Amino acid sequence: MNYNNCTDTIHTTPLSWGQWIGEGKRLAANEALKTLSLLTLWQQRTSTRRAMAEMDDRMADDIGLSRQDIMLEASKPFWRA
Repeated sequence: MNYNNCTDTIHTTPLSWGQWIGEGKRLAANEALKTLSLLTLWQQRTSTRRAMAEMDDRMADDIGLSRQDIMLEASKPFWRA
């Protein structure tokens, strides 16, 4: 076999329109799940940081954080870990 042309090494058959559509749906569903997961993570961060900001000094001390630690974390935007 002569491999001068890179297409000589491809052994797949072209996709039909139905296969293209199915693959597109699969990819879109995968992206939608990733987006939903990211939005959920951002909502969790927002909720957690808001709750931390409302802690009094005794509660912060119970979990081993200073007021400065809490304010630093609470001031981060939701997209920043």
